Amino acid sequence: MKKLFNRLSVFAAVVVTVALLAGCRSNSGQITQVSTINALMAGAYQGQMACGELLQYGNCGVGTFDSLDGEMLILDGTVYQIKADGKVYRPNARVTTPFACVVDFKASKPVTLKPCDMKQFTTEFDAMYPDTHLFYAVRVDGKFKQVVARSVPRQHPPYKKLVEVAKNQKVFTLKNVEGTIFGIRCPEFVKGLNVPGYHLHFITKDRTKGGHVLSFQLKSGQMQADSYNVFKMILPVDSKNLKNIDMAKDRSHEIEKVEK
Repeated sequence: MKKLFNRLSVFAAVVVTVALLAGCRSNSGQITQVSTINALMAGAYQGQMACGELLQYGNCGVGTFDSLDGEMLILDGTVYQIKADGKVYRPNARVTTPFACVVDFKASKPVTLKPCDMKQFTTEFDAMYPDTHLFYAVRVDGKFKQVVARSVPRQHPPYKKLVEVAKNQKVFTLKNVEGTIFGIRCPEFVKGLNVPGYHLHFITKDRTKGGHVLSFQLKSGQMQADSYNVFKMILPVDSKNLKNIDMAKDRSHEIEKVEK
């Protein structure tokens, strides 16, 4: 099978033997997360951290906003908010997030990509970066035949569970667009804390449209990646936001529905 990636351009990742402890790497880094995916799935949509503070922990990331008001994408230190109308907004630094993951993205040498769909891309990325105990951030800048993305409307108390909210998600099919996909690949052992596997968001080059990626067809582009072996999670100081949530409940089936 022909490889989608030009392997001669691959930037070798350094393997760390212990998953969550800081190690010595050429590009040592940390992934910082606000709250847990289980809390978000259960309806904990109250913002916990301001965007301005969030940027202190990284220059790229994904997440959502207070009251689930759109998809968050952080690129190069700028926070973008993609609302249910599919349009991109620039929230001020005081706007808060109930759930987000950010990294200080220090990209590898760009790798040229051949035409592929989302499944082909993730399969090849997994083969290129097989260290399943590490966190990875990935960025793809390119021309897309199609990107299918979504966002959800702002919610109002009493909040429904995310699996119910997702039934009313707004789906956008963006054709022949140029833009950027950025996201995180989490290890399987983060189940309950984050989404195992890929969590990808998209924004057009002109920064006007985007959303949470459901599928894509890439025509051409370049990929960059970075790995992280330090995981920091920040929970709400005011525990009442989580007191009625069963954090130990297995919500894997609900997460799968929401992600797809």
